[in-house]
Amino acid sequence: MKTLSSLLLKQALRTWAMAAGCCLLVPGLLQAATTPATGLTNFNDNFSAAGSLLGTTLGPGYSLNVGNSGNATGILASGWDFSISTFITSLVSMSATTAGADNGGVSDYCIRLNSLLGGRYVQSVGVRSDDSSGFSLQYVYLRLNIVSGGTADMIITGYKKGLAVSGATLTITGIAGNVWTKMDVGSNASFANVDEFRFTQAATSSARISYEMVDDISINNAISLPLLLTDFQGSRQGEDFLLTWRTSMQEKLAGFEVQRSADGHIFSRIGWVAPRDSADFGQGYEFRDAVDALSPGMYYYRLKMPDLDGHYTMSPVVPFAASQSGQPGLRVYPNPFRERPQVVITLQQDAPVFITVTDIRGLVVCRMSLALKKGSNYPPMPDFTAWAKGRYCIRVSAGPLQKTVFAEKLE
Repeated sequence: MKTLSSLLLKQALRTWAMAAGCCLLVPGLLQAATTPATGLTNFNDNFSAAGSLLGTTLGPGYSLNVGNSGNATGILASGWDFSISTFITSLVSMSATTAGADNGGVSDYCIRLNSLLGGRYVQSVGVRSDDSSGFSLQYVYLRLNIVSGGTADMIITGYKKGLAVSGATLTITGIAGNVWTKMDVGSNASFANVDEFRFTQAATSSARISYEMVDDISINNAISLPLLLTDFQGSRQGEDFLLTWRTSMQEKLAGFEVQRSADGHIFSRIGWVAPRDSADFGQGYEFRDAVDALSPGMYYYRLKMPDLDGHYTMSPVVPFAASQSGQPGLRVYPNPFRERPQVVITLQQDAPVFITVTDIRGLVVCRMSLALKKGSNYPPMPDFTAWAKGRYCIRVSAGPLQKTVFAEKLE
């Protein structure tokens, strides 16, 4: 009990640190990142006994994210991180349990992600590579504990850098409770280079799930990142939109393909930036796009970063509001949204900015204070995945700029 209490305290501190936007390292809590092993991961060799590994009480909208962390039964060194989110405040935990998809029995372990309080149901479960490397997913087994609602319709979706990969989705309907279901995506090429996959219920499903179990993750190959991209951002510079970025690692990098999109889905190549010598890759890169000739509207930029072996990594997307032309204002897109809306704040001078998000009842669900620069700014917004469906009010205060936008959260 003493060991478990210590773990709960460590995880609570870690959760507080993530919510506060700071970095808090608790000695003995975090282990080195590990690349997922090629082949089958069934967790049987990672735990010396079954039991609860980590747990914490969370506020609304929070997820439990655990991975290579110290625990009472061994060290999870399989190269995977796990996340679980619930609809409302709940006690959630991650456990190792002897009910795997292989042969059953006391030696067949699997991962169980729980929502422990009655009436608190699991909304989504995610599995991602611990070191952010890509991988080619073949299949994974999923088991649900359905407390009501009959069967469940579940969607498995592949993600890259926090964004859903186009085409990387599979829906399986009529899943019964407490049986192992093979989610086989090996024939879908869109799952060939992802760094995360998530399980969510389809809109057609009415099942209420108290926990989900994951076992037998099979990957064809682990794809080493050609680089580690840092500080990718864009800003208006006169008649141009300036993209800047840095790398902290770039092995076998072929270069950077700069892409632009008018809808956020279909991207076209607009330029190429050659890699620097590996001795000075930390100096950074830039690319200018002449945007004055573009029609008013939203535009989206990203980098495709291939390596010399034919693999590639996609950067996060940087938006640009061409229609604002430096005039002060506030825009939110997409609207309606599902996970993470992007807020665009345009200022005529540097200023402290206060952002407040309230729900339909007027309750504050998010509050941010930032120092923004003149021009268009794109402050990071929290993940709304675990927030309730409905209308939210986003208010921005920056000196004389007082703006309000209503945004709709979908299922």
